[in-house]
Amino acid sequence: MLNDGVKIVLEGDFKSKIFSIVHSISESNKKTMYTSSFTSKRKYLNFINTYFEDYYDETLKPLIEKIIIDLEVTAPGTSDLFLDILTEYYKNNTKAELYIRNNFENDVLRLKKDDVIDFISNVESIESKLILKKIIEIMECDDQVFVDDSVRELTLIKKTNEIFFNVSFDKDFLFPFNNKWERDHFKFIIIDGFIDSVGEIHHLLHKASEDKESYVLFCKGMREEVKHTIIHNLQRKTIDVIPISLESNEENVNVLNDIASCLNSDIVSALKGDVISVEVRRDLKIGEKIRISNKGFYLKCQNKEKIKRQLQYLKSKINSINPSDPNFKYIEQRIKTLESKKLEIFLNKNTNINSKTDLDYFLKLLKNSNSGIVKIKDVKNKKDSRLFYTISELNTVFKKVKSLINTIDSLGCIVCKE
Repeated sequence: MLNDGVKIVLEGDFKSKIFSIVHSISESNKKTMYTSSFTSKRKYLNFINTYFEDYYDETLKPLIEKIIIDLEVTAPGTSDLFLDILTEYYKNNTKAELYIRNNFENDVLRLKKDDVIDFISNVESIESKLILKKIIEIMECDDQVFVDDSVRELTLIKKTNEIFFNVSFDKDFLFPFNNKWERDHFKFIIIDGFIDSVGEIHHLLHKASEDKESYVLFCKGMREEVKHTIIHNLQRKTIDVIPISLESNEENVNVLNDIASCLNSDIVSALKGDVISVEVRRDLKIGEKIRISNKGFYLKCQNKEKIKRQLQYLKSKINSINPSDPNFKYIEQRIKTLESKKLEIFLNKNTNINSKTDLDYFLKLLKNSNSGIVKIKDVKNKKDSRLFYTISELNTVFKKVKSLINTIDSLGCIVCKE
């Protein structure tokens, strides 16, 4: 027995409904949240903002919307292709495999600069075009790109050899500084161990309160008492000491060695007979530049030869172990971190959301293009502004379409509100 206001939609009925719905995706007379004179060039936005005034709005449509949102996060710009393939399947019984064969060239190609220029030419925003053109002028294939908002009047794009450590550490110490801490000159100590009591670093904290210099304390965790003492003094602005207190996980096991090679420093370790309370009394080494945020921290390399030796050691180590070894991916990541060159983009304070979206779209496209690209057939007769898709994008769309069709085909009925 069903409660009042609840009904069952049988398989034949809701599947024929899907058929009629996909027919209406490209029609102009559907009901949307837009005004009658406005339609977005992006089909997926039109679809999301379309309402059908029946059970479809509360059942199957949210399922498709979730997939669209997931696609726009991982592979922006592929949602229209997803809807095209889905529409063709239900309108003309064209399977996803056949759709791809009919609409894409057979050859998998490397992404070339001309392809990127063609892509940028289809971007509508002038601001976005200027930023993207500047990026491809100075960017190299092995550069990592990092984007930040700023209070600048003009957008700044710069290359840097600073090394970025994307590791897990306690971010609570950044709170008094609005989650960002940057210094061009700082004293530091690298401790391969756990700070067990305030007494172990008392001398460092006392000296920091006297000389008003900036300090960075690299360590493998600390007691809550120690953490609260430091944060309390940071809030009172009596010290400028930032601990990079690493989380205890496999990824962070040996990262202190990489930090030490970058800063041309030794590591304080009980294995060498070092005592923390003694080592903090010594004259600490000086770092030239550091930037810490919730995303990780940048360090300026202070000894290229030491970095080179560390990379040689890591490469010899990775060559001696099997790729199936769990340590392989951690060593591989450490190598990428120490080798990486950076392209930093500081967006001006007036950068609008559309330009940020274009930039995100472009950078994800470049990342996905490592798998190769496939060009669209007969581009002149296509409404799609895209001239190519990456193999990674096509694989993602293909899996999403197949999964949705299998889900719908497996449904025997729908139970919904009247």
